[in-house]
Amino acid sequence: MPVFKDNDIAYLEWVGQNPDGLVVNARARPDTNYLVLHRASCRLISMPREDSAAYTGNAYIKLAAPTLPELRALMTQIIGAPCDVSKSCGQCKP
Repeated sequence: MPVFKDNDIAYLEWVGQNPDGLVVNARARPDTNYLVLHRASCRLISMPREDSAAYTGNAYIKLAAPTLPELRALMTQIIGAPCDVSKSCGQCKP
């Protein structure tokens, strides 16, 4: 399952190919205090922007998976302990 860091092109390609998937926005050094869940189709995290590092640069990464159980497993793997999202997007309401 993908972890996107400093690669908005690959990230935007993934969300385009997986509109029913889920994405967690996390700090570059992920921690349980900031893991924000979005639908892959959420405009806040999927609209191309002029800043080429708008999504996976600037101290943020994206964790992506087709399903919530797969995403939780990826978060646990990256953080090193079982965890869940800290917040869900108010726009896309995943």
